[in-house]
Amino acid sequence: MNIAIYHPSLNNFGGGETVALNIAAALTGHNVTIITHSEVDKHKLEAFFGIDLSKVDIKVHRPIVSQFYLPNTIRSGTLLHASYPILEKYEMIFDTCTNGWFDKKIKPKTICYVHFPFFFKNKNGLKSLLNPCMILPERAFRYDKIFCNSRFTKEQTARLTNKPLDVLYPPVEVESIKSSKKKDNRIVSIGRFTYDKKHEIMIEAFKKLKLPGYSLHLIGAYVEETSLYKRNISRC
Repeated sequence: MNIAIYHPSLNNFGGGETVALNIAAALTGHNVTIITHSEVDKHKLEAFFGIDLSKVDIKVHRPIVSQFYLPNTIRSGTLLHASYPILEKYEMIFDTCTNGWFDKKIKPKTICYVHFPFFFKNKNGLKSLLNPCMILPERAFRYDKIFCNSRFTKEQTARLTNKPLDVLYPPVEVESIKSSKKKDNRIVSIGRFTYDKKHEIMIEAFKKLKLPGYSLHLIGAYVEETSLYKRNISRC
């Protein structure tokens, strides 16, 4: 079977990429292609995630619209629309990044993995001219099957669609986890070091809470483009 995994950016090195690459590795008995929009180093992905991608093809699709400046509110949706003709050439599609944005039921069987349902809100004033180009929840979730990464995500997604939803927890290397008999008072946050994760808010909140005997630990990956953010965090 010819299977495509649609993941617009593989360069984030986070949870979404973990899901996408593990699905790809699990399906290597088929012809698996990851469709993305940015150049990526396959060897770097393999080294970072510890996944063999030798039987997985990574195809960088750069539609004409990607060469133009587009506001963030419509860029991702525009790239998705330009990718539908490519995706329809496959027999099955896994969407592991858009969080439910498919607003067209394409011919292949489609499976969506929702990390958290995020949609831009309608704009007012002059910016309202962008509204027809935005993907809204009422037009989205056009899949054959939808999985959510947690019960909480399922509850939030159910507010936006009446489509059937199932919980499928993300892959975790449980064999490498060793439990400790001693329990420490630690607050741990795991997430990429990017502005949208709001680490600085967690740090400021922890300072204000003044919890005796507790410590805050932030764990996550970062790429060179976000190294400035990492340095800013280290000074907090």
